[in-house]
Amino acid sequence: MKTIGIVGLGVMGASFAMRCKQLGYIVYGIDIDHETIEYALDHDMIDEGDTKGDGSLWKCDMVLLALYPTQLKSWIEQNQKELKPGTLLLEISGVKSNISKELQNILRPDLELLSIHP
Repeated sequence: MKTIGIVGLGVMGASFAMRCKQLGYIVYGIDIDHETIEYALDHDMIDEGDTKGDGSLWKCDMVLLALYPTQLKSWIEQNQKELKPGTLLLEISGVKSNISKELQNILRPDLELLSIHP
C-alpha cells in the first residue's frame, strides 16, 4: 500500500489527507500544532501524526507540502535527510515561480519536487 505524508494540516493539507484516506492510502500527518494533529486523528484524516515528522517521513512514498511558500526552503533543508531515497515531493503552496528553481537546486539527487497548484 502506498503511504503519503502531509506536511501542514490546514485547509489544503487536511483536504488532501481526507481524500487520500478515502482512496486507501496510509496517511501520516505533520503539523507544528499538536491540537491540529489530535483533531486530524480524531476525525480519521490521518493514520498517524506528529509535530516534527522525524518519526514518519522515512515511511512515506510521497510527501505533500502544504506550507506557505516562504517556509518551503527551510523545511526542505531541515527535513530532506528524513526522506527515504526516491521520495516524490508534491508542493501545493500557490504561485511560486520565483522559488521553484532554488528549491530544486537544494534537493538531494534522488528526490523529485513537483510544484502544483490545485
